[in-house]
This record gives sequence, C-alpha cells and structure tokens, in this order.
Amino acid sequence: MDIKTFILPLTLIVLFVYETAAPFYHFNVNRFRHGIVNIGAGFLSFLLATVFFYYLVMSALAIDKGFSSLIPSDVFKLIFAVILFDLWMYIWHRMNHEISFFWRFHKAHHSDTAMDVTTGLRFHPVELILSTGIRLPIYMLLGINVYIIAIYEILSGVVIFFHHSNISLKQKLDDVLSFVIPTPRMHRVHHSHFVKETNSNYGTLFSFWDRIFGTFNSRSDIENIKIGLENYRTDYDQTFTGFLKTPFN
Repeated sequence: MDIKTFILPLTLIVLFVYETAAPFYHFNVNRFRHGIVNIGAGFLSFLLATVFFYYLVMSALAIDKGFSSLIPSDVFKLIFAVILFDLWMYIWHRMNHEISFFWRFHKAHHSDTAMDVTTGLRFHPVELILSTGIRLPIYMLLGINVYIIAIYEILSGVVIFFHHSNISLKQKLDDVLSFVIPTPRMHRVHHSHFVKETNSNYGTLFSFWDRIFGTFNSRSDIENIKIGLENYRTDYDQTFTGFLKTPFN
C-alpha cells in the first residue's frame, strides 16, 4: 500500500506535466481548476467508499479461499486473479453503460469535456460506493487477498491515468500497446459524444477483452472527436457542484 501511495501520485504528476508540454487536444480550460474538480471528486469518492466498506473489504480480502487458492504457485495465483478480476472490471464497466441505473452515476465521469489524466479520478461517489460493494463477492469468489488487490490497483491505476491522459503519442506505438492495454487513442473513442463510440472500449487494465467480446472500436480521425456528453457541456456542469448533481439532472 505504501508503494501504491507513491507510484499513483507520481504517475499523475508525470503525465500531467507531459500533457502540459505536449498535449494532443488543446482544450480551452483552466487546467488547474479543471484538475482540482477531478481530483476533489476522486478524493471524496474514495473517502466515502472507504467509510462505507473498509471493514467489509478487509474481511473479504482476508478470506483468501476462492478459486485462486487452489493454485499452489503464488506467481500463477497472482496472474490468475489479476486477469479474472480485470474481466470483472470489464463486465462492471460495460454494465455501467448498458444498465440505466448505473449509467445515471457513471455519466458524471463522461461529462468531462476536457479529458486529461485527472479524468481518471473523476468518478461519482455513488458509483464508487456501488462498485466497491459489488466487488465483495468477487473478492471472495476469486480468493483475492490484500496483496493481490494492491498489485492490481497499482497496475490498473497507472494504466487508467495513462489512457485518460491528453498526451501526444506516436500512433504506431499507441497501436502496438493497444493490443495489451487501453491506450489514449483507444480510450478517446470511449469518451466521444457519439453513443455508439461511448459504448465501446471498456477495458480497464487489459484491452483484449474488447476484442474478445466485440466491443473494440477505433477511429482514424481521433483529433476530431468531441469529448464529453451533449447535455452536460455548460460551465456549471464542469464545476464540482455541477459534477455531483449530474446523476440527478
């Protein structure tokens, strides 16, 4: 957990500096004000989810008796658990788009009209509370312990910051990476204002789930994508209060 608290903020800072120096999109926003809203959203959501579920999550992670406990090798157990948990994250993300009740809260994430690395923290508190609560039986079913989930959260956190970032990356490099992990080019399609594009490219840590389940989508004119949702483009919608009220508008 100490490594997590060091790596994730460092990744956020490095990518923030990178996208400031070499941005892909040139958004007409105050980047620091925009970042504060998103970081504040992430902090509030994490805090509330922790308050609601800390002891239940720790209890579920301590059981360590699920499917992965049948694997004698710690290395293979880690690989098995990380891959299958990421499959769950793909399913959960897709549910957030295809089930209207979940979309009500997840759309607060997509309401950002100036996607950058801080958008990787922009999740509504209710969404994170739901996500954390629904994870509990998944932890127990897979036999995930606290060390496995810490490793998964470090890896996925770095990749989430990466694929939300507004960095300018060589297309060939982006295309190669996209066969394994979601990349900025791939995830920009997911944040398009077109519904068909929004409902694609759901991968969190690994991108191959989208290819396996037929939800992979690409565009050649990424620079022309309009980021965000049509009904949430006002200045108020981009404030912290507007963000919190998004599910109820």
